[in-house]
Amino acid sequence: MAAARAFLDRIADDVDGVRDAASGHIKCFVAAHVPTDADGQVQRSAQRFALLAAGGELAVAAGVLPWPEGEAPDAAARCFADWLTARGGVGPAEVRDGIAQVRAFLLAHGMARFLPAWEDQADQRIPVRDLAGFRKREDAGWDYYVTADAWRGEVCTGSDSKALAKAMAERNMLLVPDAGPHRAKSITVPGHGKLRLYHLPARFLESDGDE
Repeated sequence: MAAARAFLDRIADDVDGVRDAASGHIKCFVAAHVPTDADGQVQRSAQRFALLAAGGELAVAAGVLPWPEGEAPDAAARCFADWLTARGGVGPAEVRDGIAQVRAFLLAHGMARFLPAWEDQADQRIPVRDLAGFRKREDAGWDYYVTADAWRGEVCTGSDSKALAKAMAERNMLLVPDAGPHRAKSITVPGHGKLRLYHLPARFLESDGDE
């Protein structure tokens, strides 16, 4: 409390100057630690961490705190980085949650509901019920090809399936056609003909978050 009272006494005579100084500190903090395309929630939270950093720097400048210059912004930056890690990145929460949902679906149903259509007959002995798509063995594991119905009705249930496909394509988590507006690829599947399928590479399941 004594430090707080001393700080208020020091800044009370120059409120406008303190406001301008705090604004400058906040702008520098946000510019240094927040990507320009970060989600709005991230930017708003960064402003709060930046305000704490600004308060610390002003208190140091006023002689109220015995810290070296830069200590408060460094501490705030570490806390902000920890918050970002816990949140899962700088992207929109709905995209992060949607990606996690897609990954969870494949982990839960990848072997049971995706037919290994490109493998030999011995690999297709187990019947697939409620087909959600197909899988193809690659060096890194299995690539998954999700049917359009399963993508909209199950894999992305509760999410905007088109927006999620776009966001995943931008992150290279969903492989899309070289040209055209479609996110699903036209794939010829042995025994099933040509189908529109959402192509998820094997590396998608190896990733832990919203890159």
